[in-house]
Amino acid sequence: MRLPSFRRLGRDAKLFIAEAAVSSLVWGAWWPISTLYLKEAGYTGTALGTLGMVSGLTSVLSLPAGLVVDRFGRKRILLLSWFASMLGPVAVVLTTDLQSLLTAFLVSGVAGAALGPAYSALQAEAFEEDMESGYSLESFVRSISSAAGGLVGWIPESMAPSLGYLSAYRTTLIALLALEAPSIVLLSLVRERYSPKERAGISVRARGVVARFAVTQAVIGFGAGLSIPLIGYYLSVKFGVESGPIGTLFTVVSVVGGVSNLAAPALSDRVGLLAGILLPQAAAIPLLAAIPACPSFLCASLLYVPRTALMNMSNPLLWAFVMRVTPEEDRGAMSAVSQLAWNVPNSLSTQVGGWMMDSVGLDSPLLCTSAVYSIYLVVFYLLFRGFLHGEGEDPDGLHPPD
Repeated sequence: MRLPSFRRLGRDAKLFIAEAAVSSLVWGAWWPISTLYLKEAGYTGTALGTLGMVSGLTSVLSLPAGLVVDRFGRKRILLLSWFASMLGPVAVVLTTDLQSLLTAFLVSGVAGAALGPAYSALQAEAFEEDMESGYSLESFVRSISSAAGGLVGWIPESMAPSLGYLSAYRTTLIALLALEAPSIVLLSLVRERYSPKERAGISVRARGVVARFAVTQAVIGFGAGLSIPLIGYYLSVKFGVESGPIGTLFTVVSVVGGVSNLAAPALSDRVGLLAGILLPQAAAIPLLAAIPACPSFLCASLLYVPRTALMNMSNPLLWAFVMRVTPEEDRGAMSAVSQLAWNVPNSLSTQVGGWMMDSVGLDSPLLCTSAVYSIYLVVFYLLFRGFLHGEGEDPDGLHPPD
């Protein structure tokens, strides 16, 4: 049994992990507070879902962006995209006008289409020596930092009696944007060793795993979008809670999730990579399906914490596997396909899920998410069992490079 070691990682890997600590603290606080801020400004679940859909649909540009990243390099595109992607968050604190926010989220989404592939490809290069340790430690750091971010929810709670919730939320969001600035400094210090290849398209060697991963990402992305992005809105409407209790819940989720991420390599060693990915996710599904039956916020929290930890603990294993079997010159495209396959179904289903909460029944999206997750497990097993059993079988000749 082994645990990931920070000492085995190089300078650039440590810079990525430090950046993950900064950005996860900020966005761990940002997303629940910004959702409740817009709710306080009069936004319904349908409107919130529309904002998510507009931003997510721009991921159709991620595939050409990923090919550009592989062709021309990663770091410059990453830095430029980071600045452009901040337009959406900045707009949130400047206006609550829906049309203005839709425009800003559209621009941020376009920038994010390039940011994701560039970030993932450069990060994989930094983690090359020990991807399992790199991704597991990064997930742990992200979880702990997100946990700290969740506690920020109590700040607007304390300011609300004097400022009102709307102003308290807005003031907190402005402070969070200022805290995000160090992350771009850390990314600018990362060195890029990759030499772009003069070719176009995804290599034949990578197409098999890219296609499989795209299918599974599309299924789980659609299922997640139905309820997970709106879970703060759901809990607030169902149980009458605001950012303090919800932020505390997300803090606990992040702490427990961080510990489970560290345990992922050990679980894989014991049960195999396929089981290490699928078994925790299978255990998470009934917990999510049971949340609508909960009579209180505490009951829902006691189910949501282990649900989220189990659902996400295999992500480092999955991403390390995918990057290992993808040639270096195709990693930007692989990340782009993954981003596209996840974001488009996810953004569409977020809009559907928001409409369902308002028009069909508040609990209905959570039940639908549970059903789609079950389908995902079957699809993933059927597509990847050939080279995730650890038996050396690889139907597409996709062994990692020696």
